[in-house]
Amino acid sequence: MTTASLDLKPAPAPAAPALQQVSLVNTPQQVYEINVQAAVTKHNTPLPRLVLMGIMCGLFNFLFAIFGFPLGLALIIFTGGKLGFWGTIRILVTSWIANLAGALLLVGLYTGAETFKGREDFIVELAWKKCSHPWGVALLRGIIANFLVCLAIWLVNAARDLTGKFVAIFLPISAFVAMGFEHCVANMFLVPMAMVTAHRYDNPRGVIPMGQFIWRNEVPVTIGNFIGGAVLMALVYGLAYGTPAQAMDRGWERLVGHDESWGKRSLRRMGTASSQFLLRMGTLRAASDDDGWEGSGSEGKV
Repeated sequence: MTTASLDLKPAPAPAAPALQQVSLVNTPQQVYEINVQAAVTKHNTPLPRLVLMGIMCGLFNFLFAIFGFPLGLALIIFTGGKLGFWGTIRILVTSWIANLAGALLLVGLYTGAETFKGREDFIVELAWKKCSHPWGVALLRGIIANFLVCLAIWLVNAARDLTGKFVAIFLPISAFVAMGFEHCVANMFLVPMAMVTAHRYDNPRGVIPMGQFIWRNEVPVTIGNFIGGAVLMALVYGLAYGTPAQAMDRGWERLVGHDESWGKRSLRRMGTASSQFLLRMGTLRAASDDDGWEGSGSEGKV
């Protein structure tokens, strides 16, 4: 056998792999599902771990100020799962108390480290301003603050890379801090820190009364934070992407029918009505023309 008789055709080149488009962000529906899953996980967290996580969030609140009432927690109400209302309240109350414990622990650490020694005027004056707002103003500032906080969490879950998550946190939280809005967890550290600092260094501004701090700041701000997270974010996105949205879609389909869209049916009805109107107008015009012609003829005969 000679080499000429051998089939030496080259093997076909392997097919190029199909290119897949990869997005750096999740869709709004995917972001909603991520937050829902986070809410379910938080709901199933054992109480000791939940308390520990709350204390750590209280420790971190002065550095980040973003973990007070996260959007995922409020979304429990709209998941459609069997997560009872009282279970949600349990998480909120436990988190609030644990955040307070962590914030007060941080106050003790900062006091022992003399962090604000020689520059206590700034934090004392800031705390006095926060506790001097009218009740309604503090409430509204709390609503806007947690709306921005929850928006940051929503954007974090939308981003898939570390850089995107950092930018998502930085922009809304910077706006919240720069515009002077109020968040209950951040104030759990700032105001007690100012009270201890003013007392320890005999600041001429004086110590903020505890009752004023609670009634003029923590109470309205906490209520406002809940409204901002549960209504402006969780309720809106729950109605848009959650179980209520599916129920509304099914009701809408039953209302307009499955065979054709509401728009097509509306246009068809409008077309039919317009045709009937034009036909009627044409008939009336023809009748008026006939009457006019006969009238002119009779007048000519006269």
